Amino acid sequence: MASLMRIAVTQMTSSSDITQNMARIEKMIEYAAKKEARMIFFPENFHFMGTSKDSSLQIAESIDGKYMQQYATMARRNNVRSNGCVRFCTFAFRLFIIK
Repeated sequence: MASLMRIAVTQMTSSSDITQNMARIEKMIEYAAKKEARMIFFPENFHFMGTSKDSSLQIAESIDGKYMQQYATMARRNNVRSNGCVRFCTFAFRLFIIK
């Protein structure tokens, strides 16, 4: 018999305020974990939505950058797996899974 996994799917309106976005992400991860979700899905550009291509490029970082590491730490601390769809320096979208 296949085992079941509870998942959480989020929706949020990100802004150019990364600190505020990351605080909201952390609350969502904590809430999902309290509801016994083992996997949480976030929308594209969840940690930053700039007003222009230039503003997005200014904060672009690699997968081991400050905000992605902060996001990974949040997921690990709450024992959930998570996806993220973020912009990297190439300005292309990438999907990754945090285990």
